[in-house]
Amino acid sequence: MTQTYYAVNGEVKDINVTGNRFLDKLTFPLWDKAGIPRPLSDADAKLIARMLRNYAKLQRIEPGDYFWKEVGWVQDNDTNIIWVEEVADFFEKSGGLLDEDISEEMSEE
Repeated sequence: MTQTYYAVNGEVKDINVTGNRFLDKLTFPLWDKAGIPRPLSDADAKLIARMLRNYAKLQRIEPGDYFWKEVGWVQDNDTNIIWVEEVADFFEKSGGLLDEDISEEMSEE
């Protein structure tokens, strides 16, 4: 099962359940309920992109070079890091997200 995100700039991004759970965990302090709300402003979309880029940057640090052992953090593999960077690109360039109702109408067409 996936969730489709419709960007103001016309791009569309499908993110599966696992990806959505990851986004929910990473961005939960931003929302008054779980999940990324729609419509979403350009500024908030860029904030999500920044959070994702920071996460990916931390994940690319070699385990011995930083705090991996001290905090017990498991480092992501390259495939997951690349996915995070791709989602960050989508949000950064999106211009925001369209309302869910508009998104549903677009998917029916």
